[in-house]
Amino acid sequence: MEDVVVTFDNATENSTLVASLMDLDGRKSRQFLVDFNFNDNDKDGEPDIDDLDDDNDQILDEWELTHFLNPYKNDASEDIDGDGMSNIDEYLDSLNPTGLCGDFDNDGNVQLADLILILQHISGINVPISEASKLSDCSGDQAVGLEEAVSIINEISGDN
Repeated sequence: MEDVVVTFDNATENSTLVASLMDLDGRKSRQFLVDFNFNDNDKDGEPDIDDLDDDNDQILDEWELTHFLNPYKNDASEDIDGDGMSNIDEYLDSLNPTGLCGDFDNDGNVQLADLILILQHISGINVPISEASKLSDCSGDQAVGLEEAVSIINEISGDN
C-alpha cells in the first residue's frame, strides 16, 4: 500500500476539517478528522485535538468518523438506520449504525439476492460497491466480505 499525503491549503490555526480518502473508483474509503484548533467542543476541559470523544457522547470520535457519524454532535441516542438500536448500543455491540447489516443491494431487506451479490464480490466478479452497499457492513471493518455472507445466511435461515 502506498503512502497517502493529504494537504490542506485553507487550514488555519483555528479550523477543523473532516477529510475523506477515496479509493481508485472514487468511493469514500476512510474519513478522518484533522483538528487545527484547541477548542473544547464538549466543554470537558480537554482540547478537541487531544480529546478522544469531542461530543462527550461516550462514542469514540474515530468510530464515529469510521461509521459516518458526527464527532461534534451527541448522537448516541439516535437510530440512523431505523433498526431499533441507538448509535451507542450499536457502538457497544460493535455493529454498524448506518445501514442494515447484509442489505447489499440496499432495498431494505436481507435476502438471498444480497448473499449472491456478496459472494460474487468476494470471488472477484466485478460487482459495483456503492456507498450504500458499504453500509451493509456487519462487522464494522468497512469491508463487505465473509462476515456479511454468514450474517445473511443466518438471517434468511432464521438462525440469528
